[in-house]
Amino acid sequence: MKNIIILGAGRVGSLVSCLLVESGDYIVHLLDKHIPDDKPVLERNIDNLKYVE
Repeated sequence: MKNIIILGAGRVGSLVSCLLVESGDYIVHLLDKHIPDDKPVLERNIDNLKYVE
């Protein structure tokens, strides 16, 4: 299983995270930079993030 962080907890981010989880191949963490509790998680993992287009 692959760990994935999806930034943006809006409708699209939620939909994508649900689809990835349903596939059974991914562990998904949904974060939003505007939520104060999510900022420390982002700061700890910022160096490990990979951007996909």
